[in-house]
Amino acid sequence: MTDGQKEEIAKRQEPAVTFMEGVKADRAGKQLFQDPKYNLDSIIHTLTALKKETDAIFNRPPPKVEEPKPAADAEMKDSTENKEQPENDKKTAEAPAEGATADADMNNEEAKAE
Repeated sequence: MTDGQKEEIAKRQEPAVTFMEGVKADRAGKQLFQDPKYNLDSIIHTLTALKKETDAIFNRPPPKVEEPKPAADAEMKDSTENKEQPENDKKTAEAPAEGATADADMNNEEAKAE
């Protein structure tokens, strides 16, 4: 929620708060058997109007925020890190070492002999 929306809600809330303070003061100043200055319909109407006004503010779509563009240095760093490996490195990374297969074969033969 933006600061402008918060201020707008506060402005819309002020009359309702003033009205409710008047209701409370009237209720406190009279006996229970005396008729109040404010009736239930006026109280409900005031609160309903406030709810509609504030709901309209809350239901607004959020403001679009532009994401900051990355610095040119960061882009250059990323591009150098993403370079492909040379062909020789790719082959060695994919093929297992010759000694590794020989070790695996020896382990299999030893397991059979036992």
